[in-house]
Amino acid sequence: MTEVFEILIIVLAGLVVGAVLNRVRGSKIRGGAWIAAAGLAAATFLDTHAYIAALAALVGYIAGESFGWTAWLYGLKRDMTQAKFNELLPQFDDTGRLDGSWWFASLCADPRQDFRKFSTLGMMWRGFVWWMPVFAMLWWFGAVEWWKAIPAVVGLGIVMPFAYRIGDALSLGRLRYLQKSETLYGAVYGGVIAAAMFA
Repeated sequence: MTEVFEILIIVLAGLVVGAVLNRVRGSKIRGGAWIAAAGLAAATFLDTHAYIAALAALVGYIAGESFGWTAWLYGLKRDMTQAKFNELLPQFDDTGRLDGSWWFASLCADPRQDFRKFSTLGMMWRGFVWWMPVFAMLWWFGAVEWWKAIPAVVGLGIVMPFAYRIGDALSLGRLRYLQKSETLYGAVYGGVIAAAMFA
């Protein structure tokens, strides 16, 4: 019973820390992504006691997190329409060009015909790209077993667009779409990382 309680406390701590750090990452705080990456690096160091593993986790986080998001974020908003998305489409030049998510989403759905499917699939791919380098580093340095890393990457990729859709639908006072969605997804990934590393 004590072991189950400890795991629950660890996962709960991961939920809270992940929510806060992902909100900082997505905020206007200068260096927010680096602050969130430093949180992951600290957790990695607590688990492995190896500076190189912590540094590798930090680099993996920044590498995965850093590519464009614009089309996916707009396309998952509740009030977005196909006509408005088509109007904004030329502005989405940063989205998924380097990480292959635009290519993948376009294979499955034409953005001018079904922006919702296009954005959902693009955000899933984006999630895979974000977490692959992180969990590869965590696995390489022994912080996570491969059989935990693979489902974590797949699960975090699949859940990502739905966390943003649910965040948009939540009514949480004056919080805006991205504030709610980033907090929710941060809680999810914080809990998954905590469970994978410490449980």
